[in-house]
Amino acid sequence: MFKINLKNTAKILVFVIICFISLLFVSYLIISWPKFFYDKDSFSQNLVKQCNGNFENCIVSANEVTDFDWDRIYIFSDSVNNSQISKILQIEYSNEKAEMKRRTIFIKNNNIVHEELFSYEQFDGPPSKTAFYEYGSELSPHYISIDKDNDNFLIQIFEDFYRIIPLSHGGEVN
Repeated sequence: MFKINLKNTAKILVFVIICFISLLFVSYLIISWPKFFYDKDSFSQNLVKQCNGNFENCIVSANEVTDFDWDRIYIFSDSVNNSQISKILQIEYSNEKAEMKRRTIFIKNNNIVHEELFSYEQFDGPPSKTAFYEYGSELSPHYISIDKDNDNFLIQIFEDFYRIIPLSHGGEVN
């Protein structure tokens, strides 16, 4: 007759449970992988995509490329630190992952509702077709503040990068 060894059965059961839990964890990581790469710049990419390759007088509303509600956008250059951002936003801001990165922060009712980060190694240079913003020289530290009622950007293309100019800050269509 067939004899059941409880000790081996318990070991096999524990092994199966550990494999199942590991499989669930790996599945979670795969599904939420983009969250681990916080370094994305989809707002800028979506502005550029709206031009459909036609960059002659391409003007895009920020509202066209966002699927959440916001009152104001702040785009900070990588030289602006957390304490400066807190002072500008007039709310506590602390994101250690964001140091030395360009930040796009969306505000609704004085709360951050969405944030995107972008960086590149200065020694390697920016990747091809990177989007750069015109911050203007009047604001130091360098940032752009745009409200929802005046949210148009002029998108231009140069050899290896896109130039994004907020029309509310004096951008002109030539």
